[in-house]
Amino acid sequence: MTIIFDLDHTLFFADRFLAALARSLRPYGISASKFARTYALLRRETNGRLAYSPERHLAALAKNCVFNIRGARRAYETVLKRASRFLDPQAAPMLQNLRAHGHRLVLLTRGETRFQNKKIAALDLHRYFHGILVSPHKKHLTLSRLPLGRGALVFINDNAKELHEIRRILPHAILIERRRRGALRANNSWPTFRTLPAIGRAIERLHVDGRPFRPRRTPAITLVKIIP
Repeated sequence: MTIIFDLDHTLFFADRFLAALARSLRPYGISASKFARTYALLRRETNGRLAYSPERHLAALAKNCVFNIRGARRAYETVLKRASRFLDPQAAPMLQNLRAHGHRLVLLTRGETRFQNKKIAALDLHRYFHGILVSPHKKHLTLSRLPLGRGALVFINDNAKELHEIRRILPHAILIERRRRGALRANNSWPTFRTLPAIGRAIERLHVDGRPFRPRRTPAITLVKIIP
């Protein structure tokens, strides 16, 4: 079985990481509120099309205030090198167990390529995955270009909108949502879980007994083959 994992907010506490980036800029006169406002402005200006980029963010901050950009870059790099603090502590045990059971693990993350690659290297994730894909494009567009081959495909992500987009191009894929803390439960057609151990157990039940996976209070999902 091929299992594709999202990174941010699924395996990695991206909100905590972003908060640490904001704190690292305080010595340069950038407040947390100014950091957040600029971040939100960048998202609105691009309608969410552009993934997060530290360089783009610093450039936007520099339009409205004067600060030591070189120092700010160094502060960002320091936080980035310590990114493993923000990896979900349950990620490594779950990935190791799934890999030991013969699953093919793929990491698919959307983001500014250089930044995401540095983050992945700092997290030392290469040892868990058979393949790692970093793309600035939406995930369903990236998946549509991949030769996924035969066999069952599971996709785990935190973003319901992205899951709907993936369902349109891979209608037989098994989708699992990791629900963020504080997020409201939506009436989607896939199971949702708050924790990685729960996701890992769900995958193993689906793989081991070969029967339809029936989580509580969610529709049954049948294990099927994906034909490209």
